Amino acid sequence: MSELLNMENIGNISKAIWKKTNKFVICKRLKNNELITNKSIKDLLYELKMHRICPRIICIFGVTLDEITKEYFLIMEYADGGNLRTYIKQHFSGLTWDDKIKLAYQITEGVKFLHDLDITHQNLCYKNIVVHEKEAKIMLNIVKNTENDYEMISYIDPNLFETHSYQFDKKSDIYGLGVLMWELSSGYPPETENISKSYIIGGYREIPISGTPIEYLNLYKSCWNYEPNERPSIIQVYNKLEEMSKNSASQLINLIEKHKLIKIINIDELSDVKNIDSHIGIISRAIWKRTNNYVICKKLIDNESISNKPIEAFLHLLEMHRRLDFCQRIIRILGVSLDESTKEILLIMQYADSGNLRQYLKQKFLELTWDDKIKLAYQITEGIKYLQGENILHRDLHSGNIVIHRGEAKIIDLGIAKTTETQADLYSGVFGSIPYIDPKRLENYLYEYNEKSDIYSLGVLIWELSSGRPPFTDKIISGNLLIIDLINGLREEPVPCTPDEYLKLYKLCWDDDPDIRPTIYEVLNTLVRLGRMRGIQGFRDIRYEDNDMQGEIQDVQDVQNDQDVQDNDYSTDLQEVTNIKDAGNNC
Repeated sequence: MSELLNMENIGNISKAIWKKTNKFVICKRLKNNELITNKSIKDLLYELKMHRICPRIICIFGVTLDEITKEYFLIMEYADGGNLRTYIKQHFSGLTWDDKIKLAYQITEGVKFLHDLDITHQNLCYKNIVVHEKEAKIMLNIVKNTENDYEMISYIDPNLFETHSYQFDKKSDIYGLGVLMWELSSGYPPETENISKSYIIGGYREIPISGTPIEYLNLYKSCWNYEPNERPSIIQVYNKLEEMSKNSASQLINLIEKHKLIKIINIDELSDVKNIDSHIGIISRAIWKRTNNYVICKKLIDNESISNKPIEAFLHLLEMHRRLDFCQRIIRILGVSLDESTKEILLIMQYADSGNLRQYLKQKFLELTWDDKIKLAYQITEGIKYLQGENILHRDLHSGNIVIHRGEAKIIDLGIAKTTETQADLYSGVFGSIPYIDPKRLENYLYEYNEKSDIYSLGVLIWELSSGRPPFTDKIISGNLLIIDLINGLREEPVPCTPDEYLKLYKLCWDDDPDIRPTIYEVLNTLVRLGRMRGIQGFRDIRYEDNDMQGEIQDVQDVQNDQDVQDNDYSTDLQEVTNIKDAGNNC
């Protein structure tokens, strides 16, 4: 409790400032009988860590004990909009149907996350939905409510009233979700004053609101069907709401065309479209008739645009790419197209003849020398340096987002990238493929992503170049357990015969302490030095980068031979960067 400041009591819930982050948190007082039965505090904390990965679940940072009252408090993420009913009461007049559908979609996304883990919420109601920065999040039902809260009767599966032996299941969650969807449509809570359990068992439901889109109305009515088997699954609800959200794609294309932000490419200009991605239809290759060259088409599906301002975020993405048009290490966006049949936007991008890095290593690894691997590491690092020079964080660096064209590495997919000058983005929460994500971010998704987070991902990529495979693919480990292990320091094993300087570099990049990780300039200079030491063609002509983070080039002393480079041409700063215990690699 000593870490909390300025606690303001609101019943069983308090708002406080957590000294560790200097941000607001919510403290929920738990009665002794509210702790989960047969679950120790240690087990509870372990479970909470496993659920931090989903941005639709309110983050619970831990449990604290008030030594004076001997009461436990849950320390949770703060939500500036309060619970769903409070938010609706204050903002309903300004909500469009797009806003309501988006909130329903976000709630459904959270429930889907739980159901995918075979977890039922068991108390979906307005009290357990909060809104933060206009986005809906679910509060986990991790405590047993022993009170008879009559206000919640409308959200409870009628089968639980009629049959005492009936077990709460996923379809019971769907019933509560249907009532929440109706509440979003109406702006007021369901009737409770004159409603009994027998009324609900007998089929009483709220009256649809005039003007409700028919698809939305039919969806929530199917959710609160008395027969559980007649209710849709969470994936069916999710897919239907996603489909309803796609209507904004045409408006976005019109906005792009109006402001001439980027070339609009008619879908008829693309021929011989072939899927080249394991995710059905997400990435395709096509021939652009205008140039008769291959291009890549990536669908910007709506569940990638889950922030409350997707249009602003997408326009921001296009603006970022416009700033990067002249960098040879970044794949260019050539234009956008609208698939009228699916109402999906396609990003039309430069083609890479060898696919992504993961595919390239799988096909070519045995042919690659250490010189080839060091070159690729340098090229990837050069691309990240260019991004950081433009104040852009990539935030999703992994081998699927590096492509190889004519033997050279290029960075793609700035879809979740953001500049350090703006908060607009297409995603929220934790980003990327788990093994590549900064453990600080995995541990606390409120941790502010920064340049050193991209450096961590770069370290994993540098290791992957040495091994020829993605991290942890030789181990059977679930995503949630991997998150815990990474937070606790798990890293991949060095590959035999890895050059010592190379090994030391990626270990520094993935150090748990961001302050120990090198800057992008230090990584680049280390690779330049390694390339010179090995006499790799072209590295002699590369100048060292200035380490003052201003992007200036530092002149270096001419050298006579590789030994001179090794002994004399390495700055004091770089010596400090590679000051790490020798791994004993004698190959």
